[in-house]
Formats: sequence, structure tokens, C-alpha cells
Amino acid sequence: MRTEHSALALIRFPLLVAPFILALLYGSPALAGDWRLNKESMTNVCHVQNKTTVPQLGVKIGEYDTQKLACQGASDTYDQDASNQAKCWVYGGGTIDSCKDQGVTLPPKSIAKSK
Repeated sequence: MRTEHSALALIRFPLLVAPFILALLYGSPALAGDWRLNKESMTNVCHVQNKTTVPQLGVKIGEYDTQKLACQGASDTYDQDASNQAKCWVYGGGTIDSCKDQGVTLPPKSIAKSK
């Protein structure tokens, strides 16, 4: 009888511990750097995307812990004169809407409202 309980314990232990080990090794969805600010190099259109989104639009120019921080980073990276190639000139429609849901109004819309 003792052997059956020992064998059962050997099977249960890995099953109980495995999720915690996997979370430590691979992280959880809420860990640092899950949100990216990507910029398309030819058009300077910027997109806030989760790092697991496929396809990633453009190349990563920023990495953030939360979507709201990524939206704030996108707003800070705006170039009103559209002269700085390293900055965002416009934003993708999905980015504008999702950032608005996060409480961040991205420029040109915020500039247009102030006029």
C-alpha cells in the first residue's frame, strides 16, 4: 500500500508544480515589455501592439509594460512637422482607437480638438 501512495505522489507532484515552473521560465502575459511601439520605416505610421500580435507592423522602437504606457510613449514620439524620421507622423486606426480606450488621445486628433 505504501508503494501505491508513493507512486501516486510522484505523479501528482510534477503535475502540481509544472504550471509554476513554466510561468517562471516563460513568464506570464502581464510581464514587462509585453507592449510594443512599432514604426513603419517608409511611412512613419506607428502602431501600439502586443508583442504576441502577428504580424508585427513595422519595427520595434519602444517596449512597455502596459498598453497605456505604450500609448503614452506613442504620443510622446509624435512629430508634428513630419520631419523627423525617427518619430511617428501618424498612427494606425486601430492604435488610435485602442489608445483612446486606454485614456490616451493620440496627436493629430488631440491637436485638431484644441483648434
